[in-house]
Amino acid sequence: MKILDSIRADIKKEAAEQERQLLLKVLQRRSGDLTLGELFQVLGSSLGQGIHAVRVAELFPAAAPAAAVANAPRTGVATQRESTTKTTKAKRTGRKRQAKRPQPSAANNTPRASKRGAAVGARPSPPEVSALTVKGRKQYDTAILNYLRAHPGLNRPADIRSVIGGSRIQFRIAMDRLRAANLAERSGQSGATTYAAKGSAAGAAEPQRTAKKSVKKRAQAARTPAKPAHVDDTVVLDVLNELGGWVSSSQILGRVGGSIDALRDSLKRLVTSGSVRRQGERKSTRYAVASDAG
Repeated sequence: MKILDSIRADIKKEAAEQERQLLLKVLQRRSGDLTLGELFQVLGSSLGQGIHAVRVAELFPAAAPAAAVANAPRTGVATQRESTTKTTKAKRTGRKRQAKRPQPSAANNTPRASKRGAAVGARPSPPEVSALTVKGRKQYDTAILNYLRAHPGLNRPADIRSVIGGSRIQFRIAMDRLRAANLAERSGQSGATTYAAKGSAAGAAEPQRTAKKSVKKRAQAARTPAKPAHVDDTVVLDVLNELGGWVSSSQILGRVGGSIDALRDSLKRLVTSGSVRRQGERKSTRYAVASDAG
């Protein structure tokens, strides 16, 4: 029965991931007609539970470059119209100096357009990645992890994606999986976010504002690994399936990593949802998958 339960769990996990990826693509296609109220309804439904960690900026990329390009022809038309008006006025008043003023030609705009086109062409798009299957996600995660290990220290997401490929959403979900497995770590927020393989960021240069710290405090901070503030419920459930039977929280923590508080929060959620059963109190507390608990 354990193999059947494991297969069912894999199928359920695979279906949830595919549903999540497809939902993101549908929302991006309908971004032109989607209202905030409709988006709130999607997030409040069971269908939107898997995309709460996705940023709005990643779901709907900014269209500032497109707006700038759209405004460029209008500016050219306005300049040409103003120049034509000045020329007509100069001819009517008989002022030769204004009448002989050189007018901007279309040829002057050609080099600028070419430079803009060359600049756009100089930024190749990251290679496409298929993460709809378990095999595809594992290959993508492995490629990112190999890059981080080959480049010790802090790495920007744009630098990683330019080599490994994938969209911003695919990359962020993959990094969440690696961090949940205690294989990678994250530093900074928003535009200053960087990633590194677990333990490889210890040799990175410290910011200038921490230069006045004592040597003892810096050494202690470097020896203390950063623990993830969140443990993935799916990872905990997979570990319980692998161990089988009733196991303690310390046994689970040895597999998933992170802090004991984050693991306890995850186990509480799984017990509440009925996926996991609990017995005993304090040090005698044990956990098991609901199908194995009997």
